[in-house]
Amino acid sequence: MKFTILGYNQAKLMEFGLDVIDAVLLRYFVDFKDSGTMVKETIEGDLYYWLKYEGIMKELPMLNLKKDSIYRRFKNMAEVEILKHRTIKSKGVYSYYNIGSKYLSLLSDSIPIGPDYNPKPSDYNPEQKINLLKDKSIKNNNIYSQVIDYLNKAAGTKYKASNRKTKQLIKARVNEGFSLGDFCKVIDNKASEWMNTNMEKYLRPQTLFGPKFEGYLNQRNRGEQRMEALNQVLKRSKKTELDSACNNNYVIPKCEVCGEAVGIAVKMSFGTRVYPRACRCRREAYERQQMVDMNKQKQIRLKQIISNSMMNKSFRECTLENWNHQLGNENLYNIAKKYIAKFPQMKTENKGMLIYGEPGNGKTYFSACIANDLVKASSSYMCWSYSSY
Repeated sequence: MKFTILGYNQAKLMEFGLDVIDAVLLRYFVDFKDSGTMVKETIEGDLYYWLKYEGIMKELPMLNLKKDSIYRRFKNMAEVEILKHRTIKSKGVYSYYNIGSKYLSLLSDSIPIGPDYNPKPSDYNPEQKINLLKDKSIKNNNIYSQVIDYLNKAAGTKYKASNRKTKQLIKARVNEGFSLGDFCKVIDNKASEWMNTNMEKYLRPQTLFGPKFEGYLNQRNRGEQRMEALNQVLKRSKKTELDSACNNNYVIPKCEVCGEAVGIAVKMSFGTRVYPRACRCRREAYERQQMVDMNKQKQIRLKQIISNSMMNKSFRECTLENWNHQLGNENLYNIAKKYIAKFPQMKTENKGMLIYGEPGNGKTYFSACIANDLVKASSSYMCWSYSSY
């Protein structure tokens, strides 16, 4: 299974109930947002970007989506907190979006990406110089709240914008001429470098906004460095058409282990961009891990079934594999095998099997062998002897 699609973790997409069309729409929005050409407004203290559904219909005709369908898909992504959404009614209805609190979880843990490209403005969502909204519901919050909110969402922290020391640090940097975008850039750079490491504890205001702020600002995160290298390779290439198969038309870097390309060039309306992809050895490693996880889950499931089965411990090791053929009863052995083979059909038809006979002739052992073989297919059962109660 391809680990990432358009830079997003495929398993995470499915976990949120999203499909490949949602991934395309989300990538379109993020790329367009990062191009700097979208209309943006501060709504209730947060920054949002105006999204025109008709523009998406014209930009991505291959999706063959209607306006309502596009709206529902973006609304669904907002409901699962991949995006944030605000609808403003003022001389018209306008939909505004921004990245939600769970967006970062979609990014591949193994292949970081960064938005270091500058796509061209779209003809259908052009840069606009007018203020569409001048409404009392739209308020400009102070920079302290904006910076700390961004830090908390990026690092999963709960710092307060009202902290006196934090406000002093932010004010000092603002007085030096740094903007809100600079604060966000510093947070992105260090979050990319320090998250999930022993340095994660330093994703805090006193470290990020202190004397080293300018150095952090001019530092490129690992995702940006990787994307810049891939984009430089693309610029040197003579071909600019879509290379969905990652063949030799593009000189995209290859994995040192398996030799497969680690990038894919995609041509979109605002230019061609290289996205990371998992090579064969990464895919195989992912599939192996999936098998390990599946086996662990199966073992947990089997233990739960056995634990709930009420079977006496002395019979839990009884299976047809260790059946004692020297004692005879081959007919019972064959009946048990036939019953196990046809169990799904018998279960559907609500049929069972009655076993009777004198005490001590192996009825419980026979039943335990059948039950323990059925549990391999994760079939639940209950098996106990009245003599135990």
